[in-house]
Amino acid sequence: MKYRSVFGIAVVIATTFALALTAAQTSMPGTPAPKFEASSVKPNNSVDAVAGRNNLGQKGGYLRISKHSLRLLIGIAYDLQNLSDAMVRIVGLPGWGDSEGFDIEARAEGSPDSTQKRLMLQSLLAERFKLVLHHETRQRPVFALVLLQAGKLGPQLHVHVDGSGCDAAGGAQHPTPSSSPEATAISELRRFPCGNVAGGLLPNHPSQAWSGGRRVTMEMIASSLGGDEPFDRPIIDGTGDHRLFDFTIEWHTLLQALSTSPSGDTSGITLVEALRDQLGLKLIAQRGPVDFLVVERAERPIPN
Repeated sequence: MKYRSVFGIAVVIATTFALALTAAQTSMPGTPAPKFEASSVKPNNSVDAVAGRNNLGQKGGYLRISKHSLRLLIGIAYDLQNLSDAMVRIVGLPGWGDSEGFDIEARAEGSPDSTQKRLMLQSLLAERFKLVLHHETRQRPVFALVLLQAGKLGPQLHVHVDGSGCDAAGGAQHPTPSSSPEATAISELRRFPCGNVAGGLLPNHPSQAWSGGRRVTMEMIASSLGGDEPFDRPIIDGTGDHRLFDFTIEWHTLLQALSTSPSGDTSGITLVEALRDQLGLKLIAQRGPVDFLVVERAERPIPN
């Protein structure tokens, strides 16, 4: 699962702090937390059930989540970018918070956007799972995403131009088999609206993956990388650049594995090489602030 909706990260430069919160207490002080009008929560531990599906990014007030653990539900509600973030940054869960799955169906009035539905899901977790958690910033080993050369962007990373088209083009032309990976990625990206980082396998280059976004922050780009390839530490924005960007990036998903099996297709480059050559970025290992979600209380919900 490209846990990007794909599951931004707000990294606060500070010493360790703790602020007790219920899952519903993330709206402005004095403002009632948004809630779904109706909801259903049922356990789903069937071995043949399809896991990991949700329609959070779709328009409308209907939310459906299939066979998600409590960890994954928290990751969605608190907008963690990928499964790696959910595994590392959510701590204190009871054992069943990883081993047991749940189906959720909920409806809201009107047509709330994904941000509003995340807040509603936070309220649902507080009410149905009795979830109480707090944020805690800890210094941990991280990768900082920085520019290779100060002030210089790579050829596939551009400052977003206001007024450029941002709607998803559902009928975007499908790339031809001869299209380059970059052209294919650009075509695929047009299927998604601005403000999102998307990605997947290139349809005409099955051994290559792509990622991209329009009108996205450098923080979003950094946090999305953990869903592209496995990294052993969180990735944070080290550029300090608060502008909005458009980008695409393509790389060979199996290149590392193929190093021990050179008979495979070795065309393409690794993700780290693609960051360097296409975006003008690199990863630096260092210690930095990471926002953890510390679970204080959670209970199995009563099915309905």
